[in-house]
Formats: sequence, structure tokens, C-alpha cells
Amino acid sequence: MRSDVRKLVPQVVAALGVVLSLVFVGFEVRQNTKAVRGATLQAISDQAFDFAISLVQDDDWIRIITFLEQGGRLEELDPEDQTRFQWGAVASVRVMENRYRQVRLGVLDAAELEVGGGRSNTSWYHSQHFLDYWQSRDQNREWSSDFVEFMETEVLSLR
Repeated sequence: MRSDVRKLVPQVVAALGVVLSLVFVGFEVRQNTKAVRGATLQAISDQAFDFAISLVQDDDWIRIITFLEQGGRLEELDPEDQTRFQWGAVASVRVMENRYRQVRLGVLDAAELEVGGGRSNTSWYHSQHFLDYWQSRDQNREWSSDFVEFMETEVLSLR
């Protein structure tokens, strides 16, 4: 009987080693996931911040937005200003798409779509000038259909 116990001890120690290794790996994966989420949130925050800073330092953009917010219409802008507005709008949508894709990949929680210029930014996304821009183009040529559906249902409330 004693020899049976002696044979069993190494197996128990080995099994315990495997279990402890799995616990350690699980802990490391959890830590890595938190680090990736943190880095992703920081990158999205940096992206939105850099975009905002570039716009507020652009006299043409300020003039265009001031005109539009005072009741001017997108189609009343000259072609160059319409192009400037379009690229500003595209950049803002690109930030939203980045968030959307990160949520779809499981890197971020869905709540991250709301904050810091995200879906909760209704003063921009629900503004008449942004909606005019969005509806004036075939967005399915610019973006994937799942993202267009998300924008039109979850962000713009068009569907």
C-alpha cells in the first residue's frame, strides 16, 4: 500500500503543478486583456483629442461650423468649404468606426461607444449639417454595411 502512495505522490504533484500553471496563465490573460483595453481606450481618446485640436486650430473649419450653426446650409457653402466639411465629417465617423470595430472585436465594452465624442455626441451627429452630409452620399460605398446600419440606427436615429 505504501508503494502505491509513493507512486501517487508524483502524479498529484504534477497535477497540482498543471492546475497552478493554468491559474497563472488565466491571471496573465486577464491582466493582458485589461492592458489592451486600456491602451485601446487611450488610443481612441488620443485620436478624438487630436482631431478636435486640429479642428479648433483651423480658421476655415471654425468659419464653416459657425456659418452652419447659425442656420447656414451645407449646400450654401462653396465647393472648397463643402470638401473641408466633408473631410471633417469623415474623420469624425472614422473615430466612431474605430470604437465600433473595437467593441465588435470584444476589446471594448459597448458602453465605450457612448462617451467622449461617441454616440452620446448628439450635438454633432444629430446636427442638420451632419445629417445633410450623411444623407447626401451613398454611405455604403464609403463604409461597410454593418457599420452604416449601426450609424443609421444607433447613432443617427434614421431608421
